[in-house]
Amino acid sequence: MIGFSAWIFTVTLGFYTICSLQWYSYRVERALFHCAKPKWHLYFALAPFALFVLVLALLPKLSLIIAIAYAGLIVYWQFKMATKLVMTDRTTRYFLLLAFVSILCLFGGGKKWYLLAPAIIIAVVLSVYISAFIEKKLGKKYIQKAKEKLGAMPNLKIVLITASYGKTSIKNYLKTLLDESYKTYASPRSVNTLMGLAADINDNLADNTQIYIAEAGARAKGDIAEITKFLNPHCVIIGQIGDAHIEYFKSIDAVRATKLEALQSARLEHIVAHSSTGLSDDEKCVIYDKNVKNVKASLDALSFELKIGKDNFGFEIPKLLGEFNAANVAAAALMASYLGLNATQIDARSKHIKNAEHRLNRMDNGGKIIIDDGFNGNFEGMSASYKLCATYNGSKVLVTPGIIEGQKGINTKLAKVADGIFETVIITSALNAAELKSELKHAKVVELKHKSELVAALAEHTKAGDLVLFSNDAPQHI
Repeated sequence: MIGFSAWIFTVTLGFYTICSLQWYSYRVERALFHCAKPKWHLYFALAPFALFVLVLALLPKLSLIIAIAYAGLIVYWQFKMATKLVMTDRTTRYFLLLAFVSILCLFGGGKKWYLLAPAIIIAVVLSVYISAFIEKKLGKKYIQKAKEKLGAMPNLKIVLITASYGKTSIKNYLKTLLDESYKTYASPRSVNTLMGLAADINDNLADNTQIYIAEAGARAKGDIAEITKFLNPHCVIIGQIGDAHIEYFKSIDAVRATKLEALQSARLEHIVAHSSTGLSDDEKCVIYDKNVKNVKASLDALSFELKIGKDNFGFEIPKLLGEFNAANVAAAALMASYLGLNATQIDARSKHIKNAEHRLNRMDNGGKIIIDDGFNGNFEGMSASYKLCATYNGSKVLVTPGIIEGQKGINTKLAKVADGIFETVIITSALNAAELKSELKHAKVVELKHKSELVAALAEHTKAGDLVLFSNDAPQHI
């Protein structure tokens, strides 16, 4: 009975552990030390473990009740979560491993509480690290398979895009410009890790593809270098360098150095870069944001002038919102120019460019203007969207958790921009609530305890004729 109770508790604790790891890209350090809600580790791991060990020591006959109660708590917690554990091949392998390892460890612990307690921890920790070892071995096979597939496509041109922010938009815009001239494929959504790209190449890259556009993200030094070595791109776009994920890199210089790892490709032909990279114009490189001028942004269109080669061209893109998108389109246009499109083709195809999903998407519903900017999580982009909303004459409502990963004080700075533009600000996360509220001196502030309260809050605090901006979005575990 006691051993069975311990096994139930171990598997349940393992479930919470793998769920936390999945949220943080299976990085143990991130899950432990960069967790946005560290109290959850206390509520759902440490406190239940301490209680279970205490019951094992003093009232062992009640251990099964406590184990079942703990399992019920975790099931209820998962049921209430919007971002639930995603069952993948990796998690399935982990649970099979955990079930086996926990039986071995707990069998060795016998019925003594002082042996069972460490056996539970050993079983969970051992399963995590054995699982990581297995996945690393499997990952090498997937990467090698993808390398062989790319090697069998000698005419394929690869474009690698990296930036602190804006890389997904640039990727989508470049694909839109190139689609009519080339068989083009771009990595989907925000797939931007080595393993994600390898899996996508193996599963989705067609053999007749002429241009492959890949997005590269990073959380540590060497991440971009690893992807660059794998893809060996012909062309690279390095977008704006900023303080996104600064908590991992500690400094802008470290962020910049990591993004510049994209230049290590052995067959690099052409670079389109933002001035924040510190690179300069030369025969191989063009600084795209310096070629943009006369930007005009409204809630209906974006217009600007772009220098391509020695000539200036005017662009007007209907329904594309956000002043910052002029630079994103410019990066895509200058790369498209290098890849063979002329200015007339670029201008014509730019009319089909749309905001990336959850990035300043406008919807008119129930007499309200709804702008979905849920994937915009940096100060430059968010503050630009606020200024765009300021052009609207009616009442404006902001829905935001603030900036999730940024320097200390960045949300204070953001709130200063929002204050005076929005009549109502609905704060959807406690993470940055104190900073935001400290500078929202004119707006009505509505702070939600749980995201499930949002629908009711919108019904109460918005009306026909309002503009509602959803600015950034925090997963429930944040």
